[in-house]
Amino acid sequence: ARLAADSVTWQTTTRQVEANGNVSYQQAADPEISMAGTRAVGNIEEGTLVVTGGEQGEVVTEIVPDGL
Repeated sequence: ARLAADSVTWQTTTRQVEANGNVSYQQAADPEISMAGTRAVGNIEEGTLVVTGGEQGEVVTEIVPDGL
């Protein structure tokens, strides 16, 4: 997986991650997933990530099924 943003904070002891501004998340596992928004919060150890959007709450999510 790859997470990019204007600012990313990773708490190594708790495995919490927070990303702000131009957030882009890509997961190469099956299924392949791409998400973009303005903020992301999650836990690396638990494999969770919540991406939220801007003022209108818009988040772009793309899921590519296996074989495409």
